[in-house]
Amino acid sequence: EYDDQEVLNYNTSLSDGTYHFNVSANATVGVGVSELRTVTIDSTAPIIAFDSQTPDNNSYVGGEWLYFNWTLTEPNLDTVIVTIVNGTDVINYTEYSASTLVYNTSLADGPYQFNVSVNDSLGNSAVTDLRNVTVDATAPSLSFDTQTLANNTLKNDPWLYLNWTITENNIDTITVVVEDGSIVN
Repeated sequence: EYDDQEVLNYNTSLSDGTYHFNVSANATVGVGVSELRTVTIDSTAPIIAFDSQTPDNNSYVGGEWLYFNWTLTEPNLDTVIVTIVNGTDVINYTEYSASTLVYNTSLADGPYQFNVSVNDSLGNSAVTDLRNVTVDATAPSLSFDTQTLANNTLKNDPWLYLNWTITENNIDTITVVVEDGSIVN
């Protein structure tokens, strides 16, 4: 039995999800019912990971476009943040309030680091790994040096000496082809 006014408490443990609650009381003259309220429990951090089309860490991108994508699992998304830095400056810091899963941008040649972070409406957060990539949209420049024979030179000895200069910061492979006029496959 309660007096005119009672303050009562009710505690329960709930798993992640959305719940609705109210309180009702029966008395001899009727029933009193509180308003219906809703609460969302979210104690789980978002899950975010780069997708397979994202450049690997410590890789090169041939061309000016850096494209990366990710997968995201979060029912109460608040913000997705894409960050790109070039070692000294923040090149991009973009915040999205909707579920964005792709980013594509044009960058000048050079090394960059990038990642994607996400937080939910309750302050839980997650971040992808930090990836290093070098953007290289400039083709190598090659020229024969003066020690290399001029085009259409006739020689009477069997030695061929080639000397060249390459202007390129990210050399992957150098291939020398010498053919005798027949078709090379």
